[in-house]
Amino acid sequence: AADKVPAGKAGYTFAKWYYEQTVTENDEEKVVQKDFVFKTDDTTGTTLYQACGLSDYFTPATLRLYAKWTKQITIDSVTSYREVYDLLRKGDPTEDEKKQIAEILQAEITFKSIDFVSSEFEPLFDSDHIFTGTIDGGVYSDDSNLTSQAVISGGKFGSTTDASVFGYVSGTVKNLTFNNVGLVVKKTENKYASLVRIGYVASVLEGKIEHCNITATTTAYGEDYTGQSWLDYGMKAVIFGGIAAEVSGDNQVKDTGMVRDCTVEFGAKFFCESLTFGGVCGSSNSAATLSANKVTVTLEKAHCHDDGQTSNGRSFVKIGGIAGVNGGAISASKVAISVGDLESLDETYFGGVCADNTGRVITTSATASINAKVGGAISQIVCVGGMIGRNEGYILNGYCIVDINVVAQKENGIVAVGGIVGSNFSDKTDSSSSTRTGVSAINLAYSVGSINVSTATLQEGKKIQLYVGGIAGRNNQTKKISNCFTVTDIVVENSTDGVNDIGRMFGKHEKKAEFVTTTMYFARDKKFTLNGETEFEHNEDTQGNSEAAEWFLSSENVKGKFAFDFGENGEWEITEGQYPTLK
Repeated sequence: AADKVPAGKAGYTFAKWYYEQTVTENDEEKVVQKDFVFKTDDTTGTTLYQACGLSDYFTPATLRLYAKWTKQITIDSVTSYREVYDLLRKGDPTEDEKKQIAEILQAEITFKSIDFVSSEFEPLFDSDHIFTGTIDGGVYSDDSNLTSQAVISGGKFGSTTDASVFGYVSGTVKNLTFNNVGLVVKKTENKYASLVRIGYVASVLEGKIEHCNITATTTAYGEDYTGQSWLDYGMKAVIFGGIAAEVSGDNQVKDTGMVRDCTVEFGAKFFCESLTFGGVCGSSNSAATLSANKVTVTLEKAHCHDDGQTSNGRSFVKIGGIAGVNGGAISASKVAISVGDLESLDETYFGGVCADNTGRVITTSATASINAKVGGAISQIVCVGGMIGRNEGYILNGYCIVDINVVAQKENGIVAVGGIVGSNFSDKTDSSSSTRTGVSAINLAYSVGSINVSTATLQEGKKIQLYVGGIAGRNNQTKKISNCFTVTDIVVENSTDGVNDIGRMFGKHEKKAEFVTTTMYFARDKKFTLNGETEFEHNEDTQGNSEAAEWFLSSENVKGKFAFDFGENGEWEITEGQYPTLK
């Protein structure tokens, strides 16, 4: 209420009331600050009984409230940016400087358009100086409507372990455009750190980023070394996100681990041992939320090879259009990802939306193109899917347009390729009673396009195990897959006889007798060949219903056979002669 806000303080804005309370931790007493919340229709508020730590309601007590003020800062030039940057890096700050630093980390920062040209900086905030305030690049009208946003362009941002503009963020960053900002990873004695985090906005996000736009030309990370030079000087593990490298939320804290309403368009090349890549974030935890984002990403090259050093672990690749690893929720997003040249002989996951999913993918579409040379083995499987590479979470309302081209080149490799999911196989216990959510559930989804898989010529007696299908390459979910269809060409070449599991819908499908196929369809007149042959043993007869490809372009057929919601408040829309699309 207005009468509860104290008089203004120049250069600051009133944030909240708080009180101090003495608590005992580890047998030691200390004073902590706690927010005082006034009672409203929506909240019970803080009670005096609670705040004063009373054991009964009759003991009189006095509670002193303190006003919390937030520093207001405007950054409108390279000079003003450098002033903040230098203060945060004071080697031996005075008490007054420590206070100023603490205020910066909680500040309300108004960010104006700046062209950093060739200026070089490390990320503004690091793990010792985590930002918890608000950075706003919005330009507002007199009636507080957003009219435009600031543009950050040029410059080079990065350290030996992190490359981003803002670094470690637990607060909010919003309303900023990043235009051809340079991200660089520095070396120490000509060698890279064992792990680097790269993201245009942040390295590690525990707060919220919204209404930010990224545009950047193709940038190369690492060098395409060979032989001993690669072992000695090659880039090691990389976590890359178009917005933030890592996103981590907290279910108990509002607006944490969130990226929403952002647009991302950039190109990249990677030469490293291991890569976790996402158009929005490299990895997200179970409390993260990635929503209403639009991504267009081109990976010209991603060459990842093991350096033979056991201390680094084995090489791996996880590339997703939205996230490399998703543990939380991806929703209402649209992505186009093109991978021109992927090389990896070890564990490799690729998905148009996410590579490795234990979370939720909801109301999201992908256009995914990949050309890959892969290896894989029993403990380093290859999983390639139009939406998800390996799925232990669920998909609800989604589709993908795919152009998948995979060459398996490592003997004893295990390669699972699917139009929607590469591997939908999990040993996890499903506690969800819903038929549309839970472990490896796929509902109201489809794939269209082409899948081409071939194997390298191997020595006699050697083999590569393939699982290839229009819905999923490998699957053991029997009761939570429904209302799906695939209209895909499937071509497998140069494959060893007897070690292929190939199907129109599923390459290998466990527990076939338990699978309900009434709402599962495939196009019977699309290409379906194994080593040039159209007649071969596969699982088509027990997996779904077949129609001609043109049948799926009829709105009457789609509405009659599937449960896609085309209503006014539904997720889907359809035009005659076209496949359904998300609103």
